[in-house]
Amino acid sequence: MPVVAQVAALIAAAIHVWFFVLESVLFSRPGVAARFGLRTAEQIAAVRPMAFNQGFYNLFLAVGIAAGVAQIAGGAEVAGRSIILFACLCMVWAGIVLFVTSPRFFQAALVASVVFSPNDGSTTVGLFKAGLIVALPFTVLGPFMGVFIDRWRRRHILAIAPLLKAALVGFALFDPTRQAVPFYAGTLALLSINRFYLATAV
Repeated sequence: MPVVAQVAALIAAAIHVWFFVLESVLFSRPGVAARFGLRTAEQIAAVRPMAFNQGFYNLFLAVGIAAGVAQIAGGAEVAGRSIILFACLCMVWAGIVLFVTSPRFFQAALVASVVFSPNDGSTTVGLFKAGLIVALPFTVLGPFMGVFIDRWRRRHILAIAPLLKAALVGFALFDPTRQAVPFYAGTLALLSINRFYLATAV
């Protein structure tokens, strides 16, 4: 595995360690809980147990990547690469679940899956690709969004859009490096439909 790819995976691991700190160590602080949309002490107390466990999930993924890099450094290339790929794929799959349950956060998950792809040696190129695919639905569809929303029934849009997203979400499972066309075409369609859905739901 290229050194740059290992570094990208370690950056993703560091981000997950930071989330572990936020969710399992500092979550009870009002300023930290506010980042997750929690404002009252009752809300924080209700979500705290789930956040605590979620933080350890993120930590274990980070440990997996670190263990994979250590395996590669020790000469076990195949074992180390397999561990890193598994941990990174778990991050991508978690991002897909995030999209299904919380569409507003899917863009962040998409950026992470592209920029920190273990098969792509350039995070700079990954940032450019992720930025481009995130910006296109806003720049291309944005001027026409209101026209379509006014011409179509809102309840129909709100009912059909989730079905289309569910049908297309499998495209996000493709490798953005080796299966670039289906991955980027699918995620572009997902983001476009999601943008349309959010504009209608407001």
